[in-house]
Amino acid sequence: MPDFENYYNKLLLNRFDDKSLEQVLNPVIFEEYLTEKQPLFPRYLDDAFSSVRSTQFVDMNTFMVDDILAKVDRASMAHSLEVRIPFLDHRLVEAVFLLSERDFPKNSIEKPVLKEFAKSIIPKDVLKRQKKGFSAPVTSWRFYKNAHSEILNGRAIDLGILQKDFVLKLIDGKIVNSSGMLWMLFCFEKWLKTWGI
Repeated sequence: MPDFENYYNKLLLNRFDDKSLEQVLNPVIFEEYLTEKQPLFPRYLDDAFSSVRSTQFVDMNTFMVDDILAKVDRASMAHSLEVRIPFLDHRLVEAVFLLSERDFPKNSIEKPVLKEFAKSIIPKDVLKRQKKGFSAPVTSWRFYKNAHSEILNGRAIDLGILQKDFVLKLIDGKIVNSSGMLWMLFCFEKWLKTWGI
């Protein structure tokens, strides 16, 4: 799998990789999933795209518009705020897309080009600060404990879509990233109920 597809899976679908899907899904459903599985972004598999360029296109056409910008839009409108996103100025976006792959160092530094540009105006301790995301603190929400019983007694297990043993391991915290997986299963359960499945 190309690096950029791994990136997208990590970004949006990072709750379940194939190994954890095999454990949580009914074996018949998992086999069907493997049979039907297609590359997520076949149009970006062209050899003309570098891994960096492919990642940029996927990010811009999916995560940005379908997640981050949608959230900013809803939150700002809910509070009658007019929000500007300076890093999305078309001139800056066009300039970034003109950069070549060699302009992006292959190390663990995040946003290396931006940090290099900003080092003369932003304090060093800010530039070296660990990244902090904006994920919802689902594990600290009061209703989260109720979500466990809702998943265990829900339609997905009742219909045989999920394997109860693995869900119990998630609830017991025996699996890495269990809270994220449980959140996804809780949302899935809500979706099933919303559609009367």
